[in-house]
Amino acid sequence: AYWATDCWAFVAASFAIIASGCAMRPHIARDLIADPIDAMIAGGLTDPDEIVKEGVAYATNFSFGT
Repeated sequence: AYWATDCWAFVAASFAIIASGCAMRPHIARDLIADPIDAMIAGGLTDPDEIVKEGVAYATNFSFGT
């Protein structure tokens, strides 16, 4: 279970940890991103396009240090 008060911190921390793993081993990416996606939904995102947009933004930020 995720709470709205900390789900975004969880999303940020999760992508910081898994972004490079997803890039190096794309075959496990789907398993790795499931929990952060659930947390984004708990945080109020329901539009799949927005979820993808946010996920890419977090992953790109942590993968490339932007």
